[in-house]
Amino acid sequence: MINDKYVWVSSFHAKNNKRINVRYVLPGDEAYFIDIFEHMSEESRYQRFNQTHNNLSLQKMKAEAHQMIEVTLHNGNGLIAFAEVEGETAVPIAVARYVKMDEETAEAAMSVRDDMHGQGIGTILFKQLIEEAKRDGLNTLVGLMQNSNTAMWVIFDRLPYPVKRTPDGTVSDIEIDLTQFKA
Repeated sequence: MINDKYVWVSSFHAKNNKRINVRYVLPGDEAYFIDIFEHMSEESRYQRFNQTHNNLSLQKMKAEAHQMIEVTLHNGNGLIAFAEVEGETAVPIAVARYVKMDEETAEAAMSVRDDMHGQGIGTILFKQLIEEAKRDGLNTLVGLMQNSNTAMWVIFDRLPYPVKRTPDGTVSDIEIDLTQFKA
């Protein structure tokens, strides 16, 4: 589906019946990454980045967003979701991406803006990211997760793939095996 300048790779409806359009992360998406970040609470930022990242200058946010996009496009893949929010169309609401560590393994990460939590967006977007990873020949996705991040644990429970969790203090190392389905 084409909407002005975007080619959507998928569309779905969230639990609140909002239409969600998804496309690949592209060069120049820094403003979208920053918008999602700015719509995350201190707690959400901590759960995603393992630190709050409060009081970052706009210049620092742009540099970090640029770095994330460059690494993703150079050695991985990413999806960004948009929805209509408060009368504005194509507002960035979530991003999921992975960066390859080797030919079979990649580190995955995802952010959903706070006002879109609980709508099933993260689950669907992460499942779509997994399909991209499998098409890219990856067998394993890994990540570092806050043990208190119940939203991500719910998403992991809904995946059709086994998730190995290795707790270490307040965080856990996560390993998702894309080569087999849950028993």
